[in-house]
Amino acid sequence: MKFFLITLLFIINSFGSALDMADSAYKNKDYKTAIKYWKPLAQIGDSTSQYNFGKMYFKGEGIEQNYTEAAKLFKSSADQENQLAQYALGIMYFNGLGVEKNYKKAFILYKKSAKQGNEFAQYNLGLAYQHGKNLNKDIGQAIYWYEKSAKSGNTKAQLNLGLIYTEIGINENQKKAFELFKKAATKQIEAQKNLGICYEDGRGIEKDKQKAIYWYKKAADNGDEQSQNILANHYNYGEITKQNKPLAYKYWSKSAKQGNLEAKNSLVTLCKNSPWACR
Repeated sequence: MKFFLITLLFIINSFGSALDMADSAYKNKDYKTAIKYWKPLAQIGDSTSQYNFGKMYFKGEGIEQNYTEAAKLFKSSADQENQLAQYALGIMYFNGLGVEKNYKKAFILYKKSAKQGNEFAQYNLGLAYQHGKNLNKDIGQAIYWYEKSAKSGNTKAQLNLGLIYTEIGINENQKKAFELFKKAATKQIEAQKNLGICYEDGRGIEKDKQKAIYWYKKAADNGDEQSQNILANHYNYGEITKQNKPLAYKYWSKSAKQGNLEAKNSLVTLCKNSPWACR
């Protein structure tokens, strides 16, 4: 009995050590060593190794990209309730990568993963319920899952939830929308634009012209064509900031290059009436 326990402890310690070495190798982009440890562990049924080895097949890291093999490994891991594998396999079913496209299976897998706290699966569930991708639209369920994802710091969920709260109707809550846009603005350009709108119109926060321009400019400089057009309008007419027609020309030009029709028309008018600003 004593010998059996010692052997078992040795196996457990060796197993943990192999996982640690694989993890360390992967982080250092030593994919050959990571595969050396994860492959045999995956073959004997370790769900973490199955997921990680599957991820390498999915990305083509240290091994030829193979979606079919990735899906097989993700499924073996997902069947053992690995929430990362459930989410990854859901992505593959949703996009038809290595498996036949199946929205229903993707939804089931997202839900399993989401219930275990996966913020990305929660966000995808929110999207599915909001837009009714092969299921009935349910804005209440969309809000429920977006809120869970948003609380984990998912900026896409924060943005989408904020947009829902700006809509006039039963779910309208401009103050909540503002707070969510503020959180999402660290990564989401559309949230930056919406913060500009909030500050300009006093939606969920007191009006502040300077902050409105700050957020419009941030979004515009990050490439948002609508913000570029809005900012150009403000520089052209000088309503909430000092008039500056050369800056109006600059931002209308940026927006027009992205196909904004209003910006294109405004450029023509600006250059006709103030040609000095268009040099």
